[in-house]
Amino acid sequence: DDFSGGSSWTIGAADLQGQWEIVTASPAVLTQYMGAMASTSNANGFGLFNGLQYLIAGSVDSQNAILTCDSIIDLSTYPDVILEFEQRYRAFNTDRTVVEFSTDGTTWTEVEINDEHAFGVTVQDVIRIDASSFIGGSSTAQIRFRWESLSGDDLYGSGYGWMVDDVSIA
Repeated sequence: DDFSGGSSWTIGAADLQGQWEIVTASPAVLTQYMGAMASTSNANGFGLFNGLQYLIAGSVDSQNAILTCDSIIDLSTYPDVILEFEQRYRAFNTDRTVVEFSTDGTTWTEVEINDEHAFGVTVQDVIRIDASSFIGGSSTAQIRFRWESLSGDDLYGSGYGWMVDDVSIA
C-alpha cells in the first residue's frame, strides 16, 4: 500500500492528544527539524505522526496513536513473510515506534522499530521485518503502526515524528 488516498487505513481513537495523519507533504515544522519524507511514492501520500507540534508547545500528554491497515491479508499459503516499508524518523525523549501484527484483530504482537537510533539523528531508510512467526500462514493477518510516548515525561515526552510509506508484504 502506498497510501494513495489513504482510504485503506484507519486512524486510532479520537480522544488522544496526537493522531496519525495521511498527507501528501511533510508539515513545515517537521521539514525544519527532520527534513521532508523522501520515500519512493511520497507525492501520493504517506502516514505520519507529528509529535513535534506538541514538543515545541511544551504541552505533551502521553501519546498512544495507532494507524491500522484495513485489509485482512490472506497468507495461508505463505509461511515465510517479510513486512517492508519506507520510513523517516528522528528520535527524541521517550517516544517509541512500533509495528504490530495480529491474526485475530484482538491480540497484537509488537516489534519495536528505531530503538537503536541515536538521539537527535534523522534516518530515512527501508525497514524489513521477518514477520513469519507473527502472521506467516495466517488467513487473517493484520498490521498496524503505533507511536507511543511514555508517561512520566510530561513536559518533553513527545519525539519529533515518524513517517511511513510504501508498505508491502513479501
